[in-house]
Amino acid sequence: MVLLTLAALAAPGSKSCTYRGLPATLAWDGTHVVFLDGEAELLKVPVALPEGVTTARCLPEGLKLLTDVSRDGKLTLETHEVDFSKLLDTLDAERFTRNQRREEEALTCNRTTVWEGYGEGWRVRSLTSDVVPTGNERVLLLSLLPDTRYRFSACADASATGMSMELIDLEGRVVKRSSGDSRRQEIIVENVETVTRYLLVQHTGPSESGVSVAVGYR
Repeated sequence: MVLLTLAALAAPGSKSCTYRGLPATLAWDGTHVVFLDGEAELLKVPVALPEGVTTARCLPEGLKLLTDVSRDGKLTLETHEVDFSKLLDTLDAERFTRNQRREEEALTCNRTTVWEGYGEGWRVRSLTSDVVPTGNERVLLLSLLPDTRYRFSACADASATGMSMELIDLEGRVVKRSSGDSRRQEIIVENVETVTRYLLVQHTGPSESGVSVAVGYR
């Protein structure tokens, strides 16, 4: 989850909005807009906001602020619109680069297992990677051949605090499971007939993580 906050010494109000499908929380009367991914700061940009904000409304890519202003002894309500579109473009680029690094880290981790497996007679059927949000699953649908031994290995980047991997039949029963605090998990099965299985991989951690899954056989 990416949070958008306004850094401030005092924040008299806040507003929850959604930008490009991402939940965002804003607090105003500060000097910077800060984009956070979990606890990691992705982007910090100076911004000037009016004083005396009374109400805020979400715009598609910004914020509408209503402020009380005293002019000639009279209190009037003024509207200010803050456009975040350029900031969101920058954030998209930052997140893309960050996700590339996460995927590559997970792939590098899993390639170590794959290369070690070559020396033990394992062949690689597939090696994939993706960025998976915490709480979501990476799901693979597999057709397993008879009289074949399979090894499923998964690895996440360093932001993950644990992983679980389950091999499940078409009725939803768990055939085999591996889980723990390690960001590496492995399942080995002896297959005696042609079957279809689901492989479910999930990680734990404060945010989304790069996840790589390899299917080996011999």
